[in-house]
Amino acid sequence: MFDPRFPITTLFFQPPRTTLPFTTSLSTVLTLLGSHDGDISVVRVDNVSMQYAESLFGAAKTLCSDSDLRAKFISRNSLVGWRQECLHGVWEAALLKAGLLVKWKITLKKN
Repeated sequence: MFDPRFPITTLFFQPPRTTLPFTTSLSTVLTLLGSHDGDISVVRVDNVSMQYAESLFGAAKTLCSDSDLRAKFISRNSLVGWRQECLHGVWEAALLKAGLLVKWKITLKKN
């Protein structure tokens, strides 16, 4: 089911992303965020992987099955690009569901 609280930045006309996050741990990110002379502090860290996976599945399903959206995507990109985008959304969602990827929501506060 599509969840509008999670913007789908991986689908719909976005350039390829870097693989750098695969080599970065949550603890490293939290350490880096906390090392800015106390300007910001971490308020909360939530694992939103399952919710994001469901949102990705929904967005991929919409992109793959909505004929108007499909036509617009293909006209702006290509048929091959549309197929890749559909596969990418489902693939990433499956990796999240399997626990091979994790999506974290980090809430910060400016001090």
